[in-house]
Amino acid sequence: MRVRLNDPVYYQAENIIEALFSWQVHRTVIPTQQQCFAEGCVSIFNFRMSSFRPPATIALQPTPPNVLALTLKNFDLDITGQVTGTLQMLLPIPVTGRILVHARNVVLRSEMEMQKTRGGVAFMKLSSCGIQGGFVDAKIVDMGLFTDTVNTKYRNEIVDKAKSLLESVLCDNVNKILKSEFNARLADIPKKLYMEDVVEAIMKMANETKRVKRDSKDFVIKGLSAPEGRVGVATIKEITRKTSIRLQDALKTKRLLNESSFFSPSKFEGLYIDLDMLDTSATKSEFTIGVDGTVLKEQAIQVDNIPYKRPERIRFAKNQKKRMLELLISEYTLNSLLFQSFSFNALKFHISGKTPILGPLLRTSCSLDEVCLSDSIEEAAEQYPDKQLELVVYPSKAPRITMYEDSAELALKGLSEYYLEESGEQIGSIPFSADVQLGVNTKDGKVYGSLKVKNLEFLDPVDFFGLSVENLDGLRKATVGAVENLAKQKLETPIDLNEISRAKFERFGMQNVTVKLLEQGAAMVQADFDLYRTFYGQ
Repeated sequence: MRVRLNDPVYYQAENIIEALFSWQVHRTVIPTQQQCFAEGCVSIFNFRMSSFRPPATIALQPTPPNVLALTLKNFDLDITGQVTGTLQMLLPIPVTGRILVHARNVVLRSEMEMQKTRGGVAFMKLSSCGIQGGFVDAKIVDMGLFTDTVNTKYRNEIVDKAKSLLESVLCDNVNKILKSEFNARLADIPKKLYMEDVVEAIMKMANETKRVKRDSKDFVIKGLSAPEGRVGVATIKEITRKTSIRLQDALKTKRLLNESSFFSPSKFEGLYIDLDMLDTSATKSEFTIGVDGTVLKEQAIQVDNIPYKRPERIRFAKNQKKRMLELLISEYTLNSLLFQSFSFNALKFHISGKTPILGPLLRTSCSLDEVCLSDSIEEAAEQYPDKQLELVVYPSKAPRITMYEDSAELALKGLSEYYLEESGEQIGSIPFSADVQLGVNTKDGKVYGSLKVKNLEFLDPVDFFGLSVENLDGLRKATVGAVENLAKQKLETPIDLNEISRAKFERFGMQNVTVKLLEQGAAMVQADFDLYRTFYGQ
């Protein structure tokens, strides 16, 4: 995964830094300094910022190879301080006075790098800072007879001391801004993105969009373990993979089926995307952060068994219109998600009589104006007349996704197990392989999705009413049509990203969100946001 920050981020950051820098300068506390001459040493204390003119321009720019450069140009300030000490003029003579420091048209440049702690927390480190332009002068006043002598004899030492002190103070102010405003918020960025939360958020977004566009009474399911009146398929605990091909205990099988669900965020409990920062890079207009992107399991022994290689570098599309924030998600992340979901049993789905479109097709008998299983498999009605079947589908190996321009292809092999709904008795199983084409595109702030089954094959050994693979061709075609019709119904209403952004990401001022699949095997999410609102929630 890669995150890219483009020009508008830096423009907004400059406005924030301008206010913070002025605020920080007025509250500067300068510690007591000591200056020594041949005749003795004096202490300089009680510093006060007597005047300050903010920078005329502030520029925050990415700079190759991997730094952010901050330049504050053309600002003025005056500092006063008290001087006391003893000078040796034949005899030790106590002296007192004041020091005046004047800085005009100052240019302060600093560079910062993004690093991480041993605990993986990202932070900005000030790697260099210094005054690179302007005029700095200093002089001693109110020291009586020694005023002219000190200013004439030690002018260079006094000016050098003042410039060094000023540079130290200004750079310290920049560092304080980094730590208090930027690093404090970088520390809040989670190091793990839990898939259960992501899936739940996506499902909520889809449901909220549908409630705006159509009657929310569609597919209201009552009973089971889902709350009455819930929109969508009932959510109940997943069926475990411990169920064998032929379960002898029908009551136990029935209970397992009733505890399964077609799709539930809880299936992904404990799975997370590792957001560990890997590297950073910069051009003159963009700053990019490399993120691990591997999907792992919480509290599981992590072994390097993911059969995919993380790409050394994934690149953003050159001709794509840029947004403030861009996220590139490679096939590696999606395939490691599928692999871990398969490994930890998250890809097992239960289709019951309550499942829209698919459920009625699993009835063994039906009237002439209805469609059911006996239309393609007459043996179903002969052996189990007027029964409702249930179907449990799961992959036999990890699915694999390949992304192209505006589409992706999902390749999977799996097993379909058929049960009698009434008793839970398993009556058959069909191994299969499938290639599914997924379409994703954003237009006018709305995400449109599509699904097409490019290929579905039933494989031996088939155990279904004593029929061969060839005899099941009608069922295979009916399955393709049912899956595509269900997908069409679920995807007919696009997800309105503008509505979702206002409702879910108001505190970030998120807008202009787009999702696009790219030819180079990655998905790109783009968005603009309000950096000030992100920082301060206003």
